[in-house]
Amino acid sequence: MIPERLAALRQEMEKRDIAVYIVPTADFHESEYVGEYFKARRFITGFTGSAGTAVITRTKAGLWTDGRYFIQAEEQLAGTGITLFRSGQPGVVDIGTFLEEKMEDGTVLGFDGRTVSTGMAKSLKEKLREKKITFAPDRDVVGEIWANRPALSCDPIWELGVEYAGESRKDKVAGVRKAMVDCKADYFLIPSLDEIAWLFNIRGNDIAYNPVALSYVLIAPDEIRWYVNEMSVPDLKESLSAEKIFIYRYEQIYTDVKKIPADKSILIDESMTNYALYDAIPKEAHKVKKNSPIELMKAVKNATEMEHERLAHKKDGIALTKL
Repeated sequence: MIPERLAALRQEMEKRDIAVYIVPTADFHESEYVGEYFKARRFITGFTGSAGTAVITRTKAGLWTDGRYFIQAEEQLAGTGITLFRSGQPGVVDIGTFLEEKMEDGTVLGFDGRTVSTGMAKSLKEKLREKKITFAPDRDVVGEIWANRPALSCDPIWELGVEYAGESRKDKVAGVRKAMVDCKADYFLIPSLDEIAWLFNIRGNDIAYNPVALSYVLIAPDEIRWYVNEMSVPDLKESLSAEKIFIYRYEQIYTDVKKIPADKSILIDESMTNYALYDAIPKEAHKVKKNSPIELMKAVKNATEMEHERLAHKKDGIALTKL
């Protein structure tokens, strides 16, 4: 089955003049774990580990993964025609070096820019600069050959009460806006799912074992835009709109960031922003490249959070003792 999928992928690559296609293990938010919709690397290689990157050329295919999965990957890749590259082992080249060695000058490197981090894309661009490689980050080619692909998760989103969060959404937003003023940012793009959950005091079920919801947030000067599946938040619209937080279609974020005025600045954390989003921001707009201020805000626990953390540890200890 895997060889047939690789053949179908290569046909699509040839149609689009793509010499090499990269398939990472990632969703659109740089999450550590991903939902079923995003498991394109598993679909195209058969490897089910939680970490790894596939690289497919017109004639070869490779999978890079770490030491946790060497035995598993060797077994699952047997007979597929995919070569296992044991990351970090002596004599094993990294993906950038492999591309530098294998790609011909002036050819095209393809990937779904929504699943590739800005850092990785910039690193590859620098590595391949002398070869004049062109990026094609706007096509999910694996998705085009994936029949019966699982749908994007659309589980209900619920609100976490202040009695658990210890701080209201309104106060958290005020703190974030102050941080934006401090770094002279007119807009703030938030793609990190755990940061959105913290900021809005909401929880979801879109990723197994992670209480988050697939969404983006764009804080603008006069409103906050929450890009999320509207079916997930029917009970929250009224309370959100009262705080000037408005619902937009999940995928509309890529269109809207293109409209940021050239004379405005936008705060982005490159480590959490996928390349498609980064690339969509107008070149004229000033990018304030800093770690997300929410990262530290979220890390400093208030009294309510600390008390519930102690309670959680007690419950966990009881469960472990009973086991």
